[in-house]
Amino acid sequence: MASGLQQPWSLAFIDANTALITEKPGRLRLYADNQLQPDPIVGVPTVFHAGQGGLLEVLVDRDFSRNQRIYLSYA
Repeated sequence: MASGLQQPWSLAFIDANTALITEKPGRLRLYADNQLQPDPIVGVPTVFHAGQGGLLEVLVDRDFSRNQRIYLSYA
């Protein structure tokens, strides 16, 4: 799907052409229209990346189109 990711962990689709991808070291990436966007999404909390720690799951709220909420699991 995409290259150049560092330890991709979780994938959540916003719609048929857009997805969010977490990278365990602490970056949230946008994949849109068959292309990984070059810059990470800003505003992601700082994570502790070691062993099992890091940025893990991403989920899109079922009412995302209205409230623009996503949920992150991280250490």
